[in-house]
Amino acid sequence: MKRSLTLLVVAIFAAGFVSAQEKERADTQPAKVAPPVATPPAAPAATGGKIACAKPSYDFGEVSQGDEVKHDYEVENVGKGELEITNVHGSCGCTHAAAEKTKLAPGEKTVVSGTMNSAGKSGQTQITITVTTNDASNPNFNLTLTGKVSLPFRPTAAEVNFGTVRKGTPIKDQQFEILSSSAQSITDIKTDNEQVKATFEPIPAGEKTQGYRVNVHVEGTLPVGQLRSLVSVNTTVPSQKTITIPVLAIVEGEISVKPRTFNFGKVKKGDPITKTVEIEKVGKNDLKIENVQVKPDGAFTAKVEEVEAGKAYKIVLGLAPEAKDGYSRGTVSIKTNCPGETDLQVYFYALLNSN
Repeated sequence: MKRSLTLLVVAIFAAGFVSAQEKERADTQPAKVAPPVATPPAAPAATGGKIACAKPSYDFGEVSQGDEVKHDYEVENVGKGELEITNVHGSCGCTHAAAEKTKLAPGEKTVVSGTMNSAGKSGQTQITITVTTNDASNPNFNLTLTGKVSLPFRPTAAEVNFGTVRKGTPIKDQQFEILSSSAQSITDIKTDNEQVKATFEPIPAGEKTQGYRVNVHVEGTLPVGQLRSLVSVNTTVPSQKTITIPVLAIVEGEISVKPRTFNFGKVKKGDPITKTVEIEKVGKNDLKIENVQVKPDGAFTAKVEEVEAGKAYKIVLGLAPEAKDGYSRGTVSIKTNCPGETDLQVYFYALLNSN
């Protein structure tokens, strides 16, 4: 019992000693201080120059190739300090740009002039003019020119086709227009056939369109067969120096051939596809077909049938069994006994595909 009491006293004394030591240590340690909260630095006052433009884009609409497009942009310094323009340049060598003033005080304005040469351009076009300044927030400020560039001369016809005409009968003149909104002009017009003549004159002022009117005339009697000629129009535009328009006609004499051209389309071996060429003759003398030859050899067959003795025939063309795959440009050569019309030609096309 005495021993137990002694141990209890020792334990209480030890606990008190440890507690005193911890209190003393705590009193000697520096007090913990919460870390300071980081405060972002205040944004500096905007004191530099700042560029602005109320209308940075300009649509020039539609111009003819070779025309110049000019536009002035008004730019302003909307900042609190001086704005310095250090460079102005276009996005291609076709554009020249410059600023009237290179240093602007706050609130001051100046003009940036842009000139684009549309030579060599066609279709929808956009050019960028970059203005480099000391504007820290937008050092490269873009201005744009947009619009459509058209060819100076635009023919209203891809070809002049007189259709099928009878030898010795008058052929009505045909006309087409070459439209233009530019100051460029036509200098000359000519053809490669003595019997085909072409002339031009400006479209009268007051009409809805501008440009030139071209008249194509056939002189004398054209030989029987197919007329293929060219009208060549010379202009003052280097990129469109010559405009060529084909002139076509089928000239029939006493013999009428229909059709003169046709297309088999896409065919397969074994397809029972035929095309018929009708041949008729007017006049007193009888017509005789002496020979028919089809090119390319072996690809097509030709059968001559008499419809009316001495007056009308038909030639039935079909696909030969030995025809090879591929695209064929064929000719039917017909020999007759008619003076001046002994050799007649019919042209056709076909695409043979075995699959």
